[in-house]
Amino acid sequence: MNGRQAKVINQGQEDEMEVWGYRPCWWKILLVGLGAVCSGGLLLLMLYWLPQWGVKATCTHTSLKEAQRLLLRTTDDFGRWFRIKVRVLLAPGKTPFDDLESTSCLQKGELYHRELVKKTNLKQTTDPGSSVCSAQVHYFTHHNIKYYWNEDAQNFGAYKGLEDTNVSCADIHTKHSSGLTGALQEYRALFFGKNLIDVKMPPLFKIFINEVLNPFYIFQLFAVIVWCLEKRYEFGLFLLLLSCALLAFSLCTVRKHHVRLRDMVLAHSMLQVSVCRRNEDVERVMSTELVLGDVFTIPTNGMMMPCEAVLIRGACTVDESMLTGESAPVTKTSVPSSGEEADRIYNTEEHKQHTLFCGSHVIQSRCGAGELVKVVVVRTGFSMEKGQLVHSILHPKPTDFKLHRDALHFMMCMGGLGVIGCIYSVVLHVTRGVAPEIVVHASLGLVTVAVTPILPVALTAGLLNAQRRMKRVGIFCTSPQRINISGQLNLICFDKTGTLTEDSLNLWGIQRAKDGMFSSPETEVTTETLAKTSFVACMATCHSLVRIEDKLCGDPLDLKVFNATGWILAEPAEEQPALHDDDISTVVKHPQQGVELGIVLHFPFSSTLQRMSVVVRQLGQKHFDVYLKGAPETVVNLCKPHTVPQSFTETLETYTRQGFRVIALAHHQLESILSWPEVQNLSREQLETNMDFLGLIIMQNKIKEQTAGVLLDLRRANIRTLMVTGDNMSTALSVARDCGMVPDHENIIIADAVPPNDENPARITWRYSDNRVVRNKKTPRVIFADEGMQGEDPAGYHFAVSGPAFAVIAEHFPQLLPKFLLRATVFARMTPDQKTQLVQGLQSMDYIVGMCGDGANDCGALKKAHVGISLSELEASVASPFTSAIPNISCVTNLIKKGRAALVTSFCVFKFLALSSIIVTSGMLLLYWVLSSFGSVQFICMAIGMSVSLPFTMSMNPARKKLVRRTPPTNLKSGLVVFSVLSQMLNCLLFQLLTFFLVQQQSWYDTLEPVWINKFRTHGSVNNLNRKDTDGQSHSGRPKSSRTPQNVDAVRDSVVRKSVRRRSQELGMNRESVRRILIAVLHLYPYGIQIQQKLTPADKRIQVIMCQWFCDKIDAAPDSLDNVWFSDEAHFLLSGHVNSKKNIFWGSTPPETSRSCNENSTVVEFEEAYVKKFENTSLFYVTSFQYLIVAIVYSKGKPFRQPSYKNWPFVLTCASLYVFYLFVMLYPLPAIDNALLIVCIPYDWRITLLMIVMAHTVVAFTLEVLIVDTLWKIVQSKLATRALTAHTTQMVNGPWGWNFLSWMLCCKNRSPKTKYKLLTLELQELTDWPPAPSTITYAGTPQYLIADP
Repeated sequence: MNGRQAKVINQGQEDEMEVWGYRPCWWKILLVGLGAVCSGGLLLLMLYWLPQWGVKATCTHTSLKEAQRLLLRTTDDFGRWFRIKVRVLLAPGKTPFDDLESTSCLQKGELYHRELVKKTNLKQTTDPGSSVCSAQVHYFTHHNIKYYWNEDAQNFGAYKGLEDTNVSCADIHTKHSSGLTGALQEYRALFFGKNLIDVKMPPLFKIFINEVLNPFYIFQLFAVIVWCLEKRYEFGLFLLLLSCALLAFSLCTVRKHHVRLRDMVLAHSMLQVSVCRRNEDVERVMSTELVLGDVFTIPTNGMMMPCEAVLIRGACTVDESMLTGESAPVTKTSVPSSGEEADRIYNTEEHKQHTLFCGSHVIQSRCGAGELVKVVVVRTGFSMEKGQLVHSILHPKPTDFKLHRDALHFMMCMGGLGVIGCIYSVVLHVTRGVAPEIVVHASLGLVTVAVTPILPVALTAGLLNAQRRMKRVGIFCTSPQRINISGQLNLICFDKTGTLTEDSLNLWGIQRAKDGMFSSPETEVTTETLAKTSFVACMATCHSLVRIEDKLCGDPLDLKVFNATGWILAEPAEEQPALHDDDISTVVKHPQQGVELGIVLHFPFSSTLQRMSVVVRQLGQKHFDVYLKGAPETVVNLCKPHTVPQSFTETLETYTRQGFRVIALAHHQLESILSWPEVQNLSREQLETNMDFLGLIIMQNKIKEQTAGVLLDLRRANIRTLMVTGDNMSTALSVARDCGMVPDHENIIIADAVPPNDENPARITWRYSDNRVVRNKKTPRVIFADEGMQGEDPAGYHFAVSGPAFAVIAEHFPQLLPKFLLRATVFARMTPDQKTQLVQGLQSMDYIVGMCGDGANDCGALKKAHVGISLSELEASVASPFTSAIPNISCVTNLIKKGRAALVTSFCVFKFLALSSIIVTSGMLLLYWVLSSFGSVQFICMAIGMSVSLPFTMSMNPARKKLVRRTPPTNLKSGLVVFSVLSQMLNCLLFQLLTFFLVQQQSWYDTLEPVWINKFRTHGSVNNLNRKDTDGQSHSGRPKSSRTPQNVDAVRDSVVRKSVRRRSQELGMNRESVRRILIAVLHLYPYGIQIQQKLTPADKRIQVIMCQWFCDKIDAAPDSLDNVWFSDEAHFLLSGHVNSKKNIFWGSTPPETSRSCNENSTVVEFEEAYVKKFENTSLFYVTSFQYLIVAIVYSKGKPFRQPSYKNWPFVLTCASLYVFYLFVMLYPLPAIDNALLIVCIPYDWRITLLMIVMAHTVVAFTLEVLIVDTLWKIVQSKLATRALTAHTTQMVNGPWGWNFLSWMLCCKNRSPKTKYKLLTLELQELTDWPPAPSTITYAGTPQYLIADP
């Protein structure tokens, strides 16, 4: 397929796919149809499961332009295939952005277009003659996204929005602010459809078909058919009911998922909006009719945004908590229409401060007097941010969990074992002359038992139980597949503010700068001397606060700073004229000094720029002032050098090393000659230059109470922790020290990287931070309980890096990046994209990465990490698979403990079901040796324990409350898991063999064995058959003259109801000759009939009277018994049964069903003859107990789960099954024995079986607890140490026992499989790593480290 015009769509995106073109081929379709008929539909089923072969089998390859069928394949690790049908759309133009007004067919185009819409209802049409100006547009739909053919690119592509036209900010005002005509709106609706995140509710029938065609249910259907063909309807019905229950559960789950998702997007889907048309008309339409380029107004009291739109007039206060997780409202301003910023190409990500996103709540809008706030639609449908979020939920990316892949490999192995068992069964039964139908049934039944189709359902049930347990502790999960992955986490990235530290910041004080020097710190801001200073004016104006319903809303930091000033914020009154001719969004004033400031221009805070600014005009003044607030390092670079104190660096470091958060302020007074329009034309960069440094705001950010304890638990559990924050480096280092993320005795190496310039390449300067930290008295130090054991580790070190330096290292030092990330702990001044890049870098080193955050800056990293944990309960948490209702990081340890318990449970369920399949398969293979098998009711009893009760209750074991250092197994093919399964398998097989052979050695085995069962089981008759040679003829040696065709026809034509003796007399033939003809030639066999006399209550009374009379006769005359004749023809019982050897009929097949006659008679059942045997009874008892023993052994608690006795459903289930099987074995009841087809055995043998079960229990627990849990850890520790040594040097010859074990377990000279462990070993050999203090690493030079002169 490679190279045959393969194209790539969505290149560079998560849903990147390769596409090939095909067209149907009629002769291939005919061949496939013929094959489907011959295979009974199996061929169609295989082509459904393998869409790539389905397309190849029915189509021929062609170019994408001429293709009618498309074959898509994702370029990720999963390589999923999809087959798509290409459709054709007739429209006046080829793209939605064609300028129809410039064409000659405008008038006809409008009329034709309306006819087209009416005719096709925005769907496919194939009428090529609808209009002269029509164009055929090829497209296809995949996962709710439409892809249209692009002639220029010769490929299919999706239209995302207005930014596809590369429109600038200025062009939005000049070309798109007047709206669309009605014709153009309808034309674009052809391509983009309705503005609707359409979560369609699939019909139940369609969901049913998709689920039924799943290989799991197909195999279940196969099993049901096999068991029904064997006339074992009880077990077949049981499998059918179980499959129906699982199918109903799947249908309800899928339906519930779609309902919940539809309700989530329904709130903003059906609104009425006022659309401005190009002819200056205002039209009220439904929001579903909006298309790209439409202009509509925002009411003053706000609205729920139905689409993504860019502001072209006015400003809005918006609650974006649904998308970002930030609870504080943000201010959106109109996109610039002039200046340098206006010439930039519009992009929703870069211009998010001007974009209103779908699903966000516009709290209020503001504009000039008499004007309305206007927006231009830039995205609709699934191309919006919320649409992409819903799209990712509707069509999630598969989770690459190794347990599922290993489980699939195991099922394939069991299928191979079943095939081998089939061959064994066929050879064994054929060589013993068993009927062909019995051979087929026995072989197919073995396959249905060997493969465990219940395994996927049992694993899913375990995840659902874990999900419910997480919900009880306040952790909500939207992706249950990631629960098991959370148990594998070995690295956690933490955001700082709001995650490790408190959300709210307290104003500790300020330190103003004047004449290039810092003044003394001040803790009171509301004094009269400070009221009229620029410092307080900056604090009062440089924010994004708004007043909503007489309450201040906004960023918590802004609230703290503004409230400390004592100023009042008010919205400009509508009846009050503006202070000047400019637009004033907010007014702040001092309550006593009479100072009133109006905010006329606002540049919101940007995490990329790390600053915000406002343009202010004071009442009575003619000039404008610019106030700026942001990160100290950023603000200083924008200020005049002489205004920055010389002690700035030392002062800043003093505060940040104590854990304070520091914000710098700056001011710039614009020239008085600048008018308001001229100020508007100035770019942000022009306004934010030549600033005067005002000073520092010192905010106290306390560490949360739970942070230190959680980090200590993670450290003891050998889980690495990182801090990823947008705060200052010194503050981040201080918090890392205070919370215990970096121990005091370990070094911190700061990597200061700078990009290349004209003279020098990119370089990294390695700077060592001081070990001792100046601590804030209010910040407690964490004392580690294990520090005494660890001692001082002089080699311990951690890297710290800022966001800009991290970008330089990632770009210019790619070979150095893995070594750096291996020991990097603190990442400061990180942007959201850099956080995501960091997570991807850690994942490339084979870390299982978790991310814990609470804000918008963490959304990308939360989605990209293996496990994202959001501390926000808002709807934005949908982007994260886990959401915590508890706003601290204690949820991380809870999640890991629950995840580890779920992971161990999955392994336990897998091992139990795997061993259960092996147990029943080995039992059947043993019984096949004596031409027997388990009965239907026996299978039901074992299946209830194996497939329903035990695995489902086993998964209810709660997690242990302590997080341990030991990690759970992550690989089903690991030595620990394989050794556990193999040891228990051999143990079970050993005791099955012991039972099988021991029962045959009993003294009563031959005397009590019903011989007629063997005869019936072998050839379906209770009489002896002639021995046959390979050609099927008798080898008695006598002439076969009696079997002439005339005699055969005579016997065939004789009366069937007559006995053999009567036939031989009438035909004049020997009685034995007649029997031989019936059996050897006509293949008819004699079958005995059991006649059951139908009794009435009166009959029973007469029988009692007769028996009483008979007893009285005997008592009166004991000699009367000598006068009674007893016949061997029949004997009567009080139960009403009559057994007669003369009640025989001849037939070609065994009587496999019971038939009721007028006399209420029954025939002998085939299953009873095939199952009732001493080996079967003994193995049934032992096998049933083996299920329970293995379940208890594998449901052990420590170290990841609580003891099994706390799992009361499992304990109750095991106790009930134990009581049932013990009662059946030790106190047999005829009704139960008849139902289970159990043969009556001596009581002594029952006690022997109980002793065998007890011995098996002791051995099973010894193997699992003593050998697996104890000796295995010792062996692995020894072999791991020797393996690590052998990685770099030749292993020294040691004791032969250890060398043998290392060879057997493949541990000898084995390198670690994970990249970060392998890199750790490599770094141990480097003598120049970590870099020495004050050294420089240059990019592109063979010598990495060069001493700093």
